[in-house]
Amino acid sequence: MKGNHTSKTIIAPLVFADIGIQYLYADPKGTLWVEQNGMLKYYSNEKKKLINFISLPSKDKYKISCMLVDTMNRLWIGCNNYEGLKCINLKTKKINEIKADKQEKDRLYADNITTIFEDSFGLLWIGTENNSIYTTNLNVKKFEFYSTMNGLPDNNIRSVFEDSQGNRYFGSSMGLTVMQPNSTIKIYKADENKLPHLFINNNINTLHELPGHNILTGGTGLSVVNFSKRDYYYLMPDSTSTTLASWVTYDIHKGQKSGHYWISCQGGFNEIDDFKLNQAKSGITKKMNPEIKLFNEKDYGEQIILFWSSYEDKDGIIWLCSSNGVIRYNPSKNTFKHYIPYNNPNALHAMDVNSCYEDSKNRLWFASLAGGLSRLDRKTEKFYTITKNDGLPSNTIYGILEDSKGNLWISSNNGLCKYNPDSKQVQCYDEQDGIQGTLFNHSAYFKSPDGKMYFGGTSGATAFYPDSITENKIPTKIVLTKLYI
Repeated sequence: MKGNHTSKTIIAPLVFADIGIQYLYADPKGTLWVEQNGMLKYYSNEKKKLINFISLPSKDKYKISCMLVDTMNRLWIGCNNYEGLKCINLKTKKINEIKADKQEKDRLYADNITTIFEDSFGLLWIGTENNSIYTTNLNVKKFEFYSTMNGLPDNNIRSVFEDSQGNRYFGSSMGLTVMQPNSTIKIYKADENKLPHLFINNNINTLHELPGHNILTGGTGLSVVNFSKRDYYYLMPDSTSTTLASWVTYDIHKGQKSGHYWISCQGGFNEIDDFKLNQAKSGITKKMNPEIKLFNEKDYGEQIILFWSSYEDKDGIIWLCSSNGVIRYNPSKNTFKHYIPYNNPNALHAMDVNSCYEDSKNRLWFASLAGGLSRLDRKTEKFYTITKNDGLPSNTIYGILEDSKGNLWISSNNGLCKYNPDSKQVQCYDEQDGIQGTLFNHSAYFKSPDGKMYFGGTSGATAFYPDSITENKIPTKIVLTKLYI
C-alpha cells in the first residue's frame, strides 16, 4: 500500500528495559506508547518516566499486535488474542471496542488483528488473521443515531436532554426513555392504575434538570421526578391567578441572568422562581407549590394561541416565540413589545416563530415556520433574514445551537445544517450523512456541557460532537484511463 507511512529509528529510554514490554509504538509526534498489565502508558520526556494514561477494558491479558494514532488524534489498538480492536479518543479518553460480528454487514469477521494502517486519503486499513483486509473512511461524518433499534419505544422524539450525570433522556408521546452512560435503557410511562403516578400522561414535550438531580418534564402540565429518591411531584392549571397557564406545556427555559424558569404554554406563559419541592414521604405523588407568576393576554395585550418557547438574553430580557410573532418582555420595567411580520424586508418573514437563540457574539437569532432564520439588530430593531435561497435546507427552522467555533447548527423540516454567520457559508446534511431523518421537531434540541449536540425528529434522535463532523478536504485524484478524440 502507498500512503503516508514513514519509518525512523527510535531509541527507547532505559525505563522500558525493566518492564518486559511486548509492543512499543511511537506516534507521529514521537510519543512512545506501551501497555503493561492492562494499563496504557506513555513516556513523558519532561518527567523522564512512564505515565499511566488509561486502564484498558479486558478480562484477559492483552497481546497487542499493532497501534496507530490517526490524523483525528485517536489511538487504535489491535490485539491478536481475540480482543478485537480498540479506538481511544486521546482528548476525552473514551474507549470504543470493536468486536467481530459475522451476522452484521460492514463489521469485522475476525477478532485477531495483525496490522493497522492509515493512507493519505484518510482510509484506515485493518488486517486480520483470516487473511482479510477491512477498511473504513476516517473522514466520514460522525453522527450518532438513536431510535427504536436502540430500545426507544417511539421514533418520534419530542424532547432530548442530558443530565449532569451523563444520563440521556428522550421524550415522546410514549413516555420518557432514560439511557444511562453504560447504555442501559429504562422506560418510564404514566399508568393510571399504578402508583405512584410519574407523569400526568405520556406526552413529554420538554425536559430540564433541577437542583438535586430532579428532572422537570413538561407536556401535559409539569412533573418533577427523582428516580433515585422516588420523589414525584406534579403541577396542573387551576382557577387561581398563580397557576400554570395551560394544560399543554411546550418549553422550559432557565434564564441565564435571573435564574428563573420560564414555561411556555398554550395561551400564556409562566415565570417560576422556586419550585419548593418539599421533603414529604417518598414513593407518593405530591403537588408542587412553586413561586409562580402567570402571564396572559391581559399582560401583553394580544390574543396568542400558543407560546412555542422563551429565551432570556444576557441582559435579562425575555424573548417569547409564539404563533403570533415575537414578544419582548422586560421584567425590570414590566413592559412588552410585539414584533410581527409586515410588508417590509427588515421585519420578520413569518408569523409563527419557533425558537430564539443568542450566540457568543450576542447576536439574537429567531427560527420560524416558513420564514427562515432571522437575526435581530437590537439597536435598529431590524430583522435580517436568510432563507432557502441563501443555502438553508428549508425555510422552516426549529432548533438553533452554537458550537465552539461560532457555527450555528440548525434543525429544520428538511435536514440539518451548519451555518457560519461571519462567512455566510452553509453546509447541509441529510439521511445519507447518517442523521435520523429530514424532519426534526421544534423543541427537541440540546447541547451538553462537553459540547455534544442532540436533535430529535420524527425518525429518532441525532447526536454528535461538531468537531467530529469534518468534510473530506483531500482532493480526489483524477486518473485518465482512456482518451477519445
